[in-house]
Amino acid sequence: MKNKARSIVIILTLAFIGIGGLLYANDLKQKNTETVFLTSAGIANYSLFKQEFEEKEIVVLKKETTDMAAFETQTTLLRGICKDRCQVFSSKDFPKSFDSLFKLEDPKSRSLILIGREHGALKGLLEQIESSAYWGTVGKGLHLSGVPFTNILLDKYSKKIKEVVFPALFTGIFLCFVFMLRNLKRALILFFPCVLSAALSLSTIKFFFVNSNLITAIVPLMMFVINVSTVLHIFYTAKELGSVKLALDHKKQPIFLMITTTFIGFLSLYFSALQAISTFGLLSASLIVCSSLLTLLWLYHIDRVSPLHFKQNQEKQNSKSFLYSFFQNSMSFRSITLMTVVALITGFTLYQEIPVITDATKYFPKKSLLRESMNNVSRSVLGTPIVELIIDSPLDQDFSIALLKKLDQAEKRLKSGLVAINKDIKVMSLNTLVKKVNLSYAGAEEIPEHMLAYSTLRSKIPTEIKEGLPIERKYRMTIFSPPVDIEEYDAILNQIKKVLAKDYEYTLNGLYFQLMMAQREMISTLFYSFALSLFVISLLAFLTFKSIKLFFIFMFVNIIPVLLSFLFLYLFKLSFNIATVMTYCISLGLIVDSSFHIIHALKDPNTKYAYYFKTVVTPIINGSLVLSFCFISFALNDFLPIREFGICLSIVILIGMFFDLKVLPTLFLEKSRLSCDDKIES
Repeated sequence: MKNKARSIVIILTLAFIGIGGLLYANDLKQKNTETVFLTSAGIANYSLFKQEFEEKEIVVLKKETTDMAAFETQTTLLRGICKDRCQVFSSKDFPKSFDSLFKLEDPKSRSLILIGREHGALKGLLEQIESSAYWGTVGKGLHLSGVPFTNILLDKYSKKIKEVVFPALFTGIFLCFVFMLRNLKRALILFFPCVLSAALSLSTIKFFFVNSNLITAIVPLMMFVINVSTVLHIFYTAKELGSVKLALDHKKQPIFLMITTTFIGFLSLYFSALQAISTFGLLSASLIVCSSLLTLLWLYHIDRVSPLHFKQNQEKQNSKSFLYSFFQNSMSFRSITLMTVVALITGFTLYQEIPVITDATKYFPKKSLLRESMNNVSRSVLGTPIVELIIDSPLDQDFSIALLKKLDQAEKRLKSGLVAINKDIKVMSLNTLVKKVNLSYAGAEEIPEHMLAYSTLRSKIPTEIKEGLPIERKYRMTIFSPPVDIEEYDAILNQIKKVLAKDYEYTLNGLYFQLMMAQREMISTLFYSFALSLFVISLLAFLTFKSIKLFFIFMFVNIIPVLLSFLFLYLFKLSFNIATVMTYCISLGLIVDSSFHIIHALKDPNTKYAYYFKTVVTPIINGSLVLSFCFISFALNDFLPIREFGICLSIVILIGMFFDLKVLPTLFLEKSRLSCDDKIES
């Protein structure tokens, strides 16, 4: 009686954690910063750059209109909203000579440069613009470009995970549970720990991070589907053995290995140089252990209070069942060899053809016209700052007119080389602006002869702009361009090196630059994290089952599916991006769950195929299909990283299921047919 009372208390406590967690995290907000895609080193360098040059938030707005009076009226309203927090610049705020730098008016449009004096200052202004009937719809008459606007878009798309993907996923899986159990009460009992894991994840994110972002928003979904897999394995074994208690006792070793290997798969991402992926890995690994333990605790104590007895089906499995016969015969060694050769050839060939995407403008759906809208602004008004070039003055002197003139000559050579690469590239610096002011006042676009005159001309530049262009020990050039691919970007960096490397000490920085550097880290993240987790998991298999053969089997059945997956990524036109690079480590942790259940069954010489099919094959098939359904539901989110993450993970899980059920038995048992009524020989 005392044990039953203790179980009731634990059940109520878990129910409180689940329901309370959902209520606590109900107002969890989505907040994506511009550094979400950067490496840890990139974040540090970019933060230092922003502090040193008092970097401000900038958005360029372009309105297609011929009604100039209405545009001026609306511009005045925006200035009133800004007050002291931001500044709105129109063509009237700059001399005509500045048109070659940023063209703020033409016969069919007018543009504004919005500059925030503090972080987040432009968010309210942009929300006001988007809600205004005058400004219209972004991409259709209204065009916006700039980091603050991109961050708002990221918030909206990641918010859809909570509003669309979560409900669809929860509803779909619950209906699957009802269909499989044919009992609403049992479906609720087995479904609740999955919801509990999501609630625990959401409340943890809110408690430690306050807000969620594009990457952490995936964590609750991951915890939910992982616990769905655990519950399904326990359910099918309980269905065969008669109760949850017996299933938990029988499956304790593979369940422990499931939790451990999934933990390892996610934890390997912690060592990624990309901070968002590193945080995702550590957070997910920790939650896997906690949520899995809560799931087991829930099932164990529910069974103690009200045993979930299942009617044991002693009827012989229909030998004519397609699945029953299909999985009784695994692949032959000859077929495995042939498939391996094909996987190696196609994998290594097509891997080079899969695009790598870090440019956030490519993440938005094509139908939104957002990328086209941003490129419109970049080409006709002002491009994206793709490189911040910082030149240090010699240690024994400050910047002088002589040094500034020398820099001006270098800048002219740099402009000439860059325009040959891309005609839309522009270079902006203090020299550039001073020369434009001088052209307006004195009619000569040149550096003045005296430092006093130079300082006087500099004072004519708007404060919000010149504050980011100091003239002490560092000199800044900003290269503006429409978004470019990695090949063109490397050509730009090589041109900078060619012109400046001999005469100047310089560093490169800026958000776009750090994004491009992070792009180079993404593929190494994929292979390093995957290789690390695969080695550790294979070693765990060797230590657990005391078989060196299993070490190499695990390596094989997890490497070949990865190579095969590249074929499907290529065929479905998927990409490597901030989200999809994580799928291989995650899928490894999920797929080997099934591997351990298979090994646990096959290593026992008393295991019969009928029992193996019911307690191992069936939950693996159903579990893999449910997981694939879960992840394919991510396609409901039209934001590219989230959509492709789900599709990619779904593909790899299905390939992994095939290898587990058709290849692993052959390699482990050294034969391709499992005995139907007799014992399985090991």
